[in-house]
Amino acid sequence: MDETLICPYCGQEQYGHEPDEITAFMCSTQCEHCGKMFSYSVTVTREYNATKDEAD
Repeated sequence: MDETLICPYCGQEQYGHEPDEITAFMCSTQCEHCGKMFSYSVTVTREYNATKDEAD
């Protein structure tokens, strides 16, 4: 899994891209470098870790 968004046309990293908040199968954006539109998908995961309160 890649942590950066890369344009499939020119291969450049998209520096102004904000991290996505939700999983999406189809997003569309314009490349910051070559200006071409491209689609991408994103998977967002969360991990929860619970602990007991010491007051109990």
